[in-house]
Amino acid sequence: MYFRTRKSTLVRNAYCALAIAAVVCITASAWAGETVLYSFPGGANGAFPTGILAMDSSGNLYGATNQGGVHGNCAAGFCGIVFELSPNAGGSWTETVLYTFQGTTDGGGVILGAGDTIFGTTGYGGSAGAGNVWQLSHSGSGWTVSVLYDFQGATDGTFPSSTLIFGAHTDLYGATGEGGNTKDCNGVGCGTIFHLSRSGSTWSKKTLFRFNETDGKEPVNSGLIKDSAGNLYGITGGGGSSGDGVVFQFTP
Repeated sequence: MYFRTRKSTLVRNAYCALAIAAVVCITASAWAGETVLYSFPGGANGAFPTGILAMDSSGNLYGATNQGGVHGNCAAGFCGIVFELSPNAGGSWTETVLYTFQGTTDGGGVILGAGDTIFGTTGYGGSAGAGNVWQLSHSGSGWTVSVLYDFQGATDGTFPSSTLIFGAHTDLYGATGEGGNTKDCNGVGCGTIFHLSRSGSTWSKKTLFRFNETDGKEPVNSGLIKDSAGNLYGITGGGGSSGDGVVFQFTP
């Protein structure tokens, strides 16, 4: 009986494997390959794009670069830009520089808000050199930047370059790569999870969690994700039982 059951299981598994292989082959054959939409030329048009892209309902892409721009505060590498890529009828794409950062950046990806707004982070710069969260707003005269929060380093957090996510309303969640418990990670802190909420035009920040090396460190390799119950998920670049990083869930 065991042999017949085992054999029938093996047969079913074989059929399943063949079916999956067929689907994989069909799916793989449907891909046309890579198309380069835009190559950054450096200089005023940006260099070294970082983080994830955002797409609006018209198919335009938005993102940020680590370097480039025309402002001189960041020496030869300049400070980075926020850009928009728009598709053309012939298949080419046109870049528009929406904003050039004025101080050191190394930002993460961007997210789109309501009413022509873009939100993002810079890993460095700001009033304390520890990075900030910013918002770009569009008006008839162009794009203007507003700093929503300036990180102060140490227990407050440093290097907030993970991509932000929205909460239930207009609040924001993100992570910093350093700061928090400064007794950990060689005295610089292992990173934090933070929450930004708005009351009128004023934003306030709350630190939700401070990592230590046993539960992970440097949670900025990617952004957070959030489920319908409000749990946050992410990864860290190091720490954990082996020191090689973790996948975590943060429950409010």
